[in-house]
Amino acid sequence: MKSKEIPPDALQTQDVEFVKAAALKILSGFVSSEAYKELQNAQILGREVSILLKWNGQIMRGTIDILYKTDNRLIVADYKTDHVKPSDLQARAEKYQRQKEVYIEAVKRCLNIDNPEFKLIFLRLGKAISI
Repeated sequence: MKSKEIPPDALQTQDVEFVKAAALKILSGFVSSEAYKELQNAQILGREVSILLKWNGQIMRGTIDILYKTDNRLIVADYKTDHVKPSDLQARAEKYQRQKEVYIEAVKRCLNIDNPEFKLIFLRLGKAISI
């Protein structure tokens, strides 16, 4: 199913301002985080990398948000905008275990790399967590 764009004239001014303020809050918190600093110092290998993979008898499709190298480590990362409390971060991250498995397998097969890492970058908290 293809997503439809909302025509600009369909949004009320207050809706647009609310969305802008929310996005600015998320981004301003993220750019002051350790996760952002790591990305600034990393070698970015790819953004929005599409994958299509036969995995466990299924065809899996996805998009890796960012693939980067830092300190001789290859990291596959996905941005998350979940509303989550810091105390619930690890439990929430575990819900993305299948995504990790699929993305890591795709990178292993395509790049012939044995041990890529997987991180979730929770933008609202400015935290990156490895699972």
